Amino acid sequence: ALTEDEILTDYNQGKSLEMGMSSANTGSTAPGGSAAQEYCVPGSTDTCNPPVAEWKFDEKTGTSAYDTSKNSNNCTLYTESTWVAGKLGSSVKTDGTDGYLTCGTNTSLDITNNLTLEAWVKPTTNSQSTAPEIVTKGGSAVFYRMRFLDGGKIRFCTYGTSNSIIDSNSTLSAQQW
Repeated sequence: ALTEDEILTDYNQGKSLEMGMSSANTGSTAPGGSAAQEYCVPGSTDTCNPPVAEWKFDEKTGTSAYDTSKNSNNCTLYTESTWVAGKLGSSVKTDGTDGYLTCGTNTSLDITNNLTLEAWVKPTTNSQSTAPEIVTKGGSAVFYRMRFLDGGKIRFCTYGTSNSIIDSNSTLSAQQW
């Protein structure tokens, strides 16, 4: 069996570091060769922007999770947050009550138009009496949240310029990514 590092090396085509930029043009509105091309759907001409924040959680130690976007929305781990093996590499485990990460108040996180949140999660149980939060951006003008609901569903909410609540159709299984 391959170790985690061997799998990452295979996944990265044998490279531990690649410098320079790709000249590939996916057909999107992002300039050919730009880092934003990585986030574009190949062949699509839709507007394509890089994320305002991206945390890979590959630090594996310490109290910081670094944002790999250009916006420096670095996170600090607080109370009952620990580094553990994740779905892809490492992850942060919180206790579901008072463990959390805070990622600052950079205005790049004040998203008022289209928004996509994505996370690998592994709930310990489907019985969530406290509705633990996965992602929350609080504030008076902009607020969005992704959280667990009892029974294994996920709820996504936005408040501010537009209010919306959407619950997932499918359920997450306990102890599964």
